[in-house]
Formats: sequence, C-alpha cells, structure tokens
Amino acid sequence: MAKIGSVVRLRKEKVDPKITPFSALHLITIHFDGSVSERKIESSRQYTMDMYWARPRDIVVAKIDLKNGAVSVIPDDWCNVAVTNHFAVYEPDEKLIFPEYLRLIVQVSFFKAYLNRNKVGAEGRKEVKLDFFESIKIPLPPLDVQRAIVQKWGMRRRRLSQGLET
Repeated sequence: MAKIGSVVRLRKEKVDPKITPFSALHLITIHFDGSVSERKIESSRQYTMDMYWARPRDIVVAKIDLKNGAVSVIPDDWCNVAVTNHFAVYEPDEKLIFPEYLRLIVQVSFFKAYLNRNKVGAEGRKEVKLDFFESIKIPLPPLDVQRAIVQKWGMRRRRLSQGLET
C-alpha cells in the first residue's frame, strides 16, 4: 500500500502567454468515466484565468468532479495541453505507478463512493480536497501487475460494450 501523494508529484507549470499563444493551446474536458476530450474554444477572450501545462502521461484531476471519477491520463501523442486552476496536474513516478492504473482505481465504484463521502465545501460546490486525495493509500503491486490489470480491465470493458459479456 502507498499513499497516492508518494507516487505522484503535483505539477504547477504556468503557461507563458508571451511564448505560447492561446491559439496554440489544447484545452481539455475530463469526463466521469476517466476519458478525456479536447475542448473547442473559439477565442482567447473567453479565458482570463492562468493556464498550466499538462504533459503527456500526466494524471489530471478535475477538482470539482474528482468525487465523480473525473481523473484522466494525457495521451502520449497530445501536446500543448493546458488547463486552468480548476484542475490539478500530477506527474506520476512511472518507476512506481502506471498512470492508467491510478485512473482505473479512481473509477472503481467503492473508491468514488469513498471520495464522495469525504467531499467538503459549500452546497453545490463540494469537492474532495487534494491533500485528502493525496493521503489515500492504494494497493501498489509491481508495475507489470499494474499494466496487466489495466489491460485485462480494458479487454473486459470492450467485451461488455460489444455485448459479448454481461
């Protein structure tokens, strides 16, 4: 068992708009199932907040929706991904954790229920605090076992979506 915070490092790398124009950034949405999609923004005038880099293989948490499983891994082939302060970006220690394994753990129903029971804040804006999230202990098998779990779960999800299993 290991605390989440012991296998990831919070990345707070600010985008410099003088170096990288807003039009070159790729903004994202993280869905409750842990998938990620690009958000289409027409104009930089729609964003006045600071932007932060999310690098390939980083684990990104949508702070307000962490309790619903909104955690994803930036795909290897995505670049110039940026997020607002409403997200937390973690660099995984890939000698200890396979990023998709952590994403999968967060997707487990009892884990989401645990997060949901531990949210705090004003009604309608309750969230799981990052220090609490980072303090949660998770099973940490060897990397090859983590990869095998992710692979088997992916195969099972595909079979379920194709109606081959119930």
